[in-house]
Amino acid sequence: AVTRKDQGLIGKIVSVSSKGRLYITGYYRQVIVVYIIMSVIGCAFGGIVRYLGTKFVTRLTEKRFPWDSLVVNSIGSFLLGALLGSDMASGGTVTFLLLGFCGGLTTFSTFSLQTLSLISERVWYKALFSILVSIVLCVLCVLCGYVIGSHD
Repeated sequence: AVTRKDQGLIGKIVSVSSKGRLYITGYYRQVIVVYIIMSVIGCAFGGIVRYLGTKFVTRLTEKRFPWDSLVVNSIGSFLLGALLGSDMASGGTVTFLLLGFCGGLTTFSTFSLQTLSLISERVWYKALFSILVSIVLCVLCVLCGYVIGSHD
């Protein structure tokens, strides 16, 4: 149920036309545009950090296993959990850091491409290891980050 207090906010976001159709007000459109811009900027920074991080990890490890994606995705997952666990996760911060930066930093498409490459090379044990370790490690990193982020 919508209370009178909520109706004021909803009225700023959604209006009803003379034909009874709902539409988004100009104020809310401006907010959406700002959030999109914040997400794009955050994603750009995340992509830069991803590029630099993968280059750094590639120099330190063997090139036959996708250590670069594993390390960068794990760090991004930990950061995502830490931000979710902290009080920082709200409004624009969520858009910039979680959706933008962490979204640009971590990528499932690169993980999928590298796994497909291992499969096409018929290196089944490395492909399976990559899948299992990536999923388990990234979920654990989100959990650890959340626990650490939620402690004051």
